[in-house]
Amino acid sequence: MLDDGRAQGCLQDADIKHELRGLEKLVRERAQEDQSLFYAHLVDQLAQDGALHDFRSVYQLLSRLGGRPRHKSGSGRPLPLLKDPTGKPITSFLQQQRLWLRQFAEVEGALPMTREALRGSHAGLRGIA
Repeated sequence: MLDDGRAQGCLQDADIKHELRGLEKLVRERAQEDQSLFYAHLVDQLAQDGALHDFRSVYQLLSRLGGRPRHKSGSGRPLPLLKDPTGKPITSFLQQQRLWLRQFAEVEGALPMTREALRGSHAGLRGIA
């Protein structure tokens, strides 16, 4: 209808504008009714699945009620904010690698060392097979 009106150039006519406003109002009201019924059905389904302890279905329904899926919204899950020991945010890949090296060294009880130092400490072990 709008395409025909645009093609004929008659959308500026007062009678047609009045008719279009009425149609827009009707479409908006019906869309809101449909959306309300859709969400009411989802909530009923959520209550039924919760009573049946179908947690997979409950999770899927809650995800659907929560908004657009991540793959459609264009924003993935953000990476965690890493901070150095002074509390400043890590901003580079190298800083991230060094932070993780220190953290894993503490957990594993190891000493951070350079590659050269590591090669030197194992130089005498090369003959052992």
